[in-house]
Amino acid sequence: MKRIISLFVLILMSSQGILAQTKVSGKILNQKKQPLPGVNVFIKDTYDGASTDANGTFSFTAADTGDVIIVCSFIGFEQIEKKVMV
Repeated sequence: MKRIISLFVLILMSSQGILAQTKVSGKILNQKKQPLPGVNVFIKDTYDGASTDANGTFSFTAADTGDVIIVCSFIGFEQIEKKVMV
């Protein structure tokens, strides 16, 4: 009986960790409204982030919530930081 309760508590705790994550997604375009592939997009001071695909879109799961700073960096372009609500 104790094993079943322990297993249930473990499953419950792991599901709360999954629910606490937030999906961040978007599309990066240049000034001519063309997609930019290979742009690094991440939350400042974390390991949460991704690179844009061939269509300029990105998507990743973030552990942080609330106000965060999203950083976009790409060779040949100025790095941009923007505060957003996650």
